[in-house]
Amino acid sequence: MGRNEKHFKNPEKFDPERFTRDEDSPLFAYIPFSLGARACIGQTFAMIESKVVICKLIQQLEFQLVPNQSFDFVEAVTLTPKDGCKTYMTMRNL
Repeated sequence: MGRNEKHFKNPEKFDPERFTRDEDSPLFAYIPFSLGARACIGQTFAMIESKVVICKLIQQLEFQLVPNQSFDFVEAVTLTPKDGCKTYMTMRNL
């Protein structure tokens, strides 16, 4: 798709700016990792594995936010804390 003249002007020229989202480029013209028949075969396993790891962390650790943090966020694909999310972590008494 990245070298298709139908989607990009001058497709053989190195131009990283062409992949920024604008009104002229089609939505799925740049799909480097996972879409369609060539999606990563381990993607589902990785999502399940990440949920298991998060559950284990929540079971064994206690999380507490550091006081006086700003609650500003940056709008991207998802909302991200502007200054990070600083926490104290302590082992739970099991």
